[in-house]
Amino acid sequence: MEIIFYSTTNENNVVYKTLTDELRFENCTLKEPTDIINPTVIINSNINFKKYNYCYIPEFNRYYFITDIVSRINNMWILKCKVDVLMSFKEFFINLNVIVNRGEKNINSY
Repeated sequence: MEIIFYSTTNENNVVYKTLTDELRFENCTLKEPTDIINPTVIINSNINFKKYNYCYIPEFNRYYFITDIVSRINNMWILKCKVDVLMSFKEFFINLNVIVNRGEKNINSY
């Protein structure tokens, strides 16, 4: 399974995040049992994954926050992830036609 790792400094509630330090890695395995919302990934590599805090899993078509990174013996890494709904479904949210009844700072009288 391929995973693309990134670093980001954006807050979690930002829709379009600035992604840097891209690293494509193909030898990733999902820990069983796991799910699409909060997957746990096992990687065998000598790369230090602690500098990455964000990833994209093309197979799931979703972006994820990396919530925990555990280093095990023999270059094994366990990464716990949590789906970023805003970034994963940004095109759906941006193209949505809605009438806003209340805003953060003022009330719409429409």
